Amino acid sequence: MIKNKINQIKVDVLIQPNAIKWLNKPCWSLGEAHLLLYGLEPVSTRSTIFPPKANNGDDVDLINRSIMAKEISPLGCDENGEAVYRPSDLIGIAEKLKIGIWDIWSALLREKLIKEQCESNKTKSTRTDALTAVIDLAVSMATEPDDTNSAWIEFKKMAEGNTYPPLLEFIEGEGVKYETDDGIKILSKKNFSDRLRRAKSR
Repeated sequence: MIKNKINQIKVDVLIQPNAIKWLNKPCWSLGEAHLLLYGLEPVSTRSTIFPPKANNGDDVDLINRSIMAKEISPLGCDENGEAVYRPSDLIGIAEKLKIGIWDIWSALLREKLIKEQCESNKTKSTRTDALTAVIDLAVSMATEPDDTNSAWIEFKKMAEGNTYPPLLEFIEGEGVKYETDDGIKILSKKNFSDRLRRAKSR
């Protein structure tokens, strides 16, 4: 399952309890991500971790190119000046690129998002449904949270990555397909915009 050859980096094989701890962290550096995505746990200090190189460099280079293309944005920098990213963004982009990541990440991320969605729906007094939590997340991840187009771009990315339940996929010309208790439905960009407008007016 691990495609990368790791040299001169102190690592442990990542076990599920520790994986959950890493997933609950607010951010990962790229050095950490290049190890964690393959089921390896960094145990040396962050400043001594270097991205491992695959035999042909494909996996690492694909992730790096996606970051350079600003498909995901950093949350900021750590104390060493290294850019850090949301774990869900890094896992999502790796799945979208179909690289050989540690397969348990997808299941753990879905469980975490479902739990957060349930907790969010329980605590909100306003109307909620299957999409409330993921739409709120898309808005928070948008480059310009107050701009509908910016939020829609993030919402599409979430659907394309297929790691944000209940989103299933994005269909060009139709919208985002998602799953509900009543079956499969599609949210168009217009309906997405209407929801954001109503939410702002409350």
